[in-house]
Amino acid sequence: VKDYHNIAMDAENRFGYYLEEFIYSKIKSQNWIWCTGSILRSIDFIKEDTENNKDPWIMLQIKNSDNSENSSSNKIRKGTNIKKWFRRFSKKNATNWEKLIEITSNQELTEENFLIFLKDKAKS
Repeated sequence: VKDYHNIAMDAENRFGYYLEEFIYSKIKSQNWIWCTGSILRSIDFIKEDTENNKDPWIMLQIKNSDNSENSSSNKIRKGTNIKKWFRRFSKKNATNWEKLIEITSNQELTEENFLIFLKDKAKS
């Protein structure tokens, strides 16, 4: 059971990396920075908001599903302006890309484009 759990966790981590890589491929031209690894704790993307002197940074945490958050990442956001976005709803057959489009203003962030990205990754 432990071995299967480790395999499942590895697959989940790789999928999360690919999700972030896809998002970055679409938003990097808009000056978003991918905080890969442990550059900033619990922040996956950050962007300077030059029009907002009170909160000069837009910080974003990425999750694959609405039920894939652990308590530590939830606690990190308390009292901050870190936005959380998740890709899919766990209890209905729907995705949440419109919310990410709202945050980033990038219309290319869609499930269809993400699946194309994954297919290309699988080929290489």
